[in-house]
Amino acid sequence: MVLNKQHYVNNLYIMKKEFFAYSKYAAAAVAGCLSSIVNRHGRLPVVVCLGTDRVLADCFGPVVGSKLLAAGLPIFVYGSLQRPVTAIGMKYCLQFVRALHPHLPVWIVDAQTSFNNKFGVITVADEFQPYVKAAEPCPQADLYITAAVSQADKTSLRGAALSVIDKAAEVISNAILLSINNTQRTGSNCRPL
Repeated sequence: MVLNKQHYVNNLYIMKKEFFAYSKYAAAAVAGCLSSIVNRHGRLPVVVCLGTDRVLADCFGPVVGSKLLAAGLPIFVYGSLQRPVTAIGMKYCLQFVRALHPHLPVWIVDAQTSFNNKFGVITVADEFQPYVKAAEPCPQADLYITAAVSQADKTSLRGAALSVIDKAAEVISNAILLSINNTQRTGSNCRPL
């Protein structure tokens, strides 16, 4: 299932697409979306995976980062289970990434919580639209890839299932891998790192 939400905010086109992680072709659908974004930017992205392994509901980003690093892609990946980028350090990490890679698009991968049981829904958007109000505003990036992996209530994160986290992380890491490989195989106009 793909849900396209497209609208204009202040005369700017906003793209938001949702994919269900348990769909048979989820990785291919997300990869198609990401490939078009890579081709539009003309450069391979820097991927920043936010989260920590200390909280189950927040380990999604580092799991994706670890899978991407293990795949050996020709992209820069920040944030993994071994070296997480947490909410406390994300502002400084993004400043570092922008200084070190000023001409590369930045993609942020992060977990989201949901009040409406949208577990397993992967969102690809060019603006950050959290399901719940975050304590820290998310830094500006070129693309946000999120997955609803837990339910939020007023006091804590609940309902995180490792199976949902693992499935969504598998879909997103495979989609990024496929999009980068498709871009390189088709000989698009992407410049090397």
